[in-house]
Amino acid sequence: DELSVSDALCIRAKALAIRMSQGDMDAYRITQSADREGKNALLSQIGKELTNIKDDKAMPVLIKCLELENNDLRRGAILGLNALLNEETQGTLQTVFYKALDDRDRQVQYHAMTALATIEYDSDSKGTRTRVPGLEKFLRNPDRYVEEWKRKAGAVGHR
Repeated sequence: DELSVSDALCIRAKALAIRMSQGDMDAYRITQSADREGKNALLSQIGKELTNIKDDKAMPVLIKCLELENNDLRRGAILGLNALLNEETQGTLQTVFYKALDDRDRQVQYHAMTALATIEYDSDSKGTRTRVPGLEKFLRNPDRYVEEWKRKAGAVGHR
């Protein structure tokens, strides 16, 4: 009845993500160390777990995760932040999402852009929304869409 290495990895990743969801900076530091050591399998699994976070206490930790190297981890963090988007968190997260447009990973940029479009739609009394393409279309010409949102950021004072 021994755990496989894969099962142990999943359990460790889930435990770290749960701790981070409670704002536990020690869990973040463990994750940061794994990032420096290139433990990509663990980081990828943590990234998947971060998408399930639904507690605002996790916001500072998720924002810090956007500074790490591993793409899967940053993708999970941006999706986790997207899930925390509401009227109370919108001001802080809007700035984070604009900054994430500069991320080197196209999927992080894409998820930041979709979050910004949601904020724009929610705050526009007419219910208009800047169109956001599907991920596949975005990946064909990402610079076009990212630059459009960066121009918007400058127009509203987030740059």
